[in-house]
Amino acid sequence: MHNRYITTLGVVLIVSSGFFVPGSSTQTPQTKHEAIPSSASINLLNLKPVGKPTVAEKRAVFNRVWKLFSVHYPSFSFKVVNWKKEKTIYEPKALRANTWSKFFGEINGMILTLHDYHSGLVNAPSIPYYSPAILTQYVDNQLVVVAAPQASKIRPGMVVLGTNGVSINNFMDGIGVPSTQVPDFFRPLGFQIRDVFIENSDRPEEVTVYNPKSGNVLSETLPVYDHSHLQAIWNQYGIILLSNIRL
Repeated sequence: MHNRYITTLGVVLIVSSGFFVPGSSTQTPQTKHEAIPSSASINLLNLKPVGKPTVAEKRAVFNRVWKLFSVHYPSFSFKVVNWKKEKTIYEPKALRANTWSKFFGEINGMILTLHDYHSGLVNAPSIPYYSPAILTQYVDNQLVVVAAPQASKIRPGMVVLGTNGVSINNFMDGIGVPSTQVPDFFRPLGFQIRDVFIENSDRPEEVTVYNPKSGNVLSETLPVYDHSHLQAIWNQYGIILLSNIRL
């Protein structure tokens, strides 16, 4: 594979000096952009995401990121994603954003449609996001809890039905994948569907689950945490295997 291609471990790095297309963890990022022109009037190498972005700047940056994935991302054939369609959905929202944080939030939303935990934005201005301390795994078309706060009534082995009154089926259908036909790609990686719990506010989140042992359905309102606090919580949990789950 050409060394400019993004691997599944690659990301789009956005730093104050411009954009880089990583090849692999052992390669030096490329800094040549002539192969994918973006805008004759915007110099992306010198553009810094400070102040209020202009429409021309937003369009140039958006097209740059979209084209980087379009040309270099190797896994489109494994995804149920129409990248051109995602552009028509997210570009208008990105161009309406009145801050760099909101703008890059829309770009990140587009990248999240790939459901690839190893692809995203680094060092770009961003809006904080929050999630409850629940770790899940997709198994046999069900979102199964593998870790939850010790004080919670939600226990490992329970099946998530929805959040904040929205069915998990609605979420899966909303990303263009029929909930009854979720591809194998989603099943082994719990992080792929982390979007289910992500919110852009720190308000507690209601999680509804089904207990297959008792047959009961329960809802519990859980506190949410930002990324750094979640990471600290997961470090305390350690690694949990589905084979060790006991209700």
